[in-house]
Amino acid sequence: MSIIVAHAETQHSYHAAVGLKRARLLECYFTGYSLQRPRWLWNAARALAPEKYQRMAQHHGHPLLDPSEVRTFPLHALAVRAGPSGRRFASRGFAARVAGHALRAGAGVMAFNSAAAGIFRRLERAGLPCILDQSIAHARYGVRETRREMEAFPDWGDQPIPSVFECEDADRELALADLVLCGSDFCARTLVGEGVDPAKLAVVPYGADTQRFRPGPDGPPQDGPLRVLFVGALLLRKGIQYLLEAAKLLGPGRVRITAIGARHIRPEILARYEDVLEPRGFRLHAEMPQAYREADVYVFPSLVEGSSLSIYEAMASGLPVVTTAASGSVVRHGVDGLIVPPRAPEAIAQALERLASDPELRRSMGRAARLAAEARGGWEHYGERLADGIGRFAGAGRP
Repeated sequence: MSIIVAHAETQHSYHAAVGLKRARLLECYFTGYSLQRPRWLWNAARALAPEKYQRMAQHHGHPLLDPSEVRTFPLHALAVRAGPSGRRFASRGFAARVAGHALRAGAGVMAFNSAAAGIFRRLERAGLPCILDQSIAHARYGVRETRREMEAFPDWGDQPIPSVFECEDADRELALADLVLCGSDFCARTLVGEGVDPAKLAVVPYGADTQRFRPGPDGPPQDGPLRVLFVGALLLRKGIQYLLEAAKLLGPGRVRITAIGARHIRPEILARYEDVLEPRGFRLHAEMPQAYREADVYVFPSLVEGSSLSIYEAMASGLPVVTTAASGSVVRHGVDGLIVPPRAPEAIAQALERLASDPELRRSMGRAARLAAEARGGWEHYGERLADGIGRFAGAGRP
């Protein structure tokens, strides 16, 4: 069985393609654009804007894939900037190209949630394997949790929320998929709660680049507040509001939060927390290893995830992690971090107080986090887990 990996954006699709290539399962990799193709675009970028080229290459370079194994659809990257109508147009074109290649090659397709329904519908009668990578909790679960937060924090501004159409699309994807890959048990439970057959689910945890994300050198104890890092869009569903409330509970000068991610909170709300919060906005992935090295602890009290990649990176960077089960966490409570209940600023404050007052505990948890990341392995080990899961699925005699 050969598999097409198809994702017009990026996410961890490249690592999936490399893993399947190493297992001799890859037919090809469909993406929006890559370092290999179109070659003229990258040559022009390198000549006209060399610094920007280097930054883009960090995210879209695929050195382990041969150009002949990569199919690009740059129209998607342009059309999505035209808004929802452009995204729908681009998604239909992308789905048609992927499905057409699959039908000609007799290959299965691994596609990603919110972008798989159009592909799977075209393959439904062909008997080709349809594998869905479900990178987040079910859309309907996310709607309920986000609405609950919007009711609790009405002045924080409107939040992005899946539409009725997107929830229906999620149901179609899950119904058409022969195998559904989840990054965590939490993600799988939200699918089962929406009626998905547990027999078609497989949990495949992700990874992190343990060479790029490494602990910084041990130095003298830092004076001043505990340096807390939060990475992710500043959305209510990611629990940033409870981290900020926890900082207020601790009182002045106890913690300083650096938040890296797009802002979806009104400026006047952020201004309320200017004494504890430094919102840095979006940063390129190439800049993130340094951000982790500058922190004492990583906090991610999310309410809706699949399995947060930032937690993998924080652990590889040797940081103790304070998070919730809803983050799809791989953290072991009391070993390499602390698991707190969702919507519990008091519990977050207690965890931060404990870590702030005990530097040796921080160091021991950070060391345990790094060892766990090394034992889990980087993205190459994710690829092995992925190939093993798909191989067992094929061996079970399913399509």
